[in-house]
Amino acid sequence: PYQYIVELKKDSLYAFNFPLPVLGTSFSKLRIARKSSYVEIEVPLAEPQLIVKSNIILPNFVFPLFLHQKKPILWNMTYLNVSSLLEIDVTKKERLRWLTPHMGAMLSVRERKLRDDPNLISKGARLNFKDSLFSLFMHYTGVQGEKARVFALNNEQNEGIFAFIFVSRML
Repeated sequence: PYQYIVELKKDSLYAFNFPLPVLGTSFSKLRIARKSSYVEIEVPLAEPQLIVKSNIILPNFVFPLFLHQKKPILWNMTYLNVSSLLEIDVTKKERLRWLTPHMGAMLSVRERKLRDDPNLISKGARLNFKDSLFSLFMHYTGVQGEKARVFALNNEQNEGIFAFIFVSRML
């Protein structure tokens, strides 16, 4: 989360969480109503163009949002009506060659560099999640590796296997 910390009186800090990145304190407005006991913070969204230009890495900023004519626009989040999708036939492996580059496109240039770096021990939760998705699709279809329909989520440091994923078909 993106957070502002406000000190109202000495040793009295309050954290205000925002679901999206916001610009720093020089751009914000703070209003305190003492009688009705509320605090209002007005902060502008950090638009994707500004984030890219300033070379800031925001790992929690999955779906960039910017304002267009004072209306929020999602940059890359999509909505699919799953019930209207057709089933993909995974019995003919040679017809699924398109899947590898398609699934590989979910990684950014930076994520590809991180993924290929043998010196990195921890690659981050998002990259690990994307890598797991890639493996799941490749193994379910048999495009890479052995075909499988059951997958386990494993936390090697703590409790071990904590969830199973049973795949019946691919849409």
